Amino acid sequence: MRALFLALAFLSAAAAAQDAPVADASSEDCTYEICALRVEPGFFGVHIVQGRDGLRVSTSGFLGPNIADVVASSPEALAHAERAESARTGSVFAALGASVLLAVAATPEEISDGVRLGTLIGGFGLAFYGTSLTLKSQREMSRAIWEYNAQIPR
Repeated sequence: MRALFLALAFLSAAAAAQDAPVADASSEDCTYEICALRVEPGFFGVHIVQGRDGLRVSTSGFLGPNIADVVASSPEALAHAERAESARTGSVFAALGASVLLAVAATPEEISDGVRLGTLIGGFGLAFYGTSLTLKSQREMSRAIWEYNAQIPR
């Protein structure tokens, strides 16, 4: 019980962490060293950080970071960010497909081979579709960050 309480306290503290405001890349005070974005892995997902100091400007959830708010000052970057966010549901489909595959593996032997095969095909299909959406979202997020960084004076 104590471990559960500590885990919940840790997760709520991590969720309560505030993201810093994003420096506007089109500002005259913005240099590449101060304003450039990058992705850094975290324990519970990825974070979008800015500048040499790695100021966290977006934290990912289950579906990934909200990149559109971060790159809103660049129209080109925003277009990629919107496509990235529209494909963020891929992790849901991949998890659903994996769950279906696990459920099929745990089913009793009384299920007919046709039902088992159809369920396996459906599970693999969901997992494949979800993975392809997730990869598309990651590609578009990378392109959004590149477009944002490209407008920063060097």
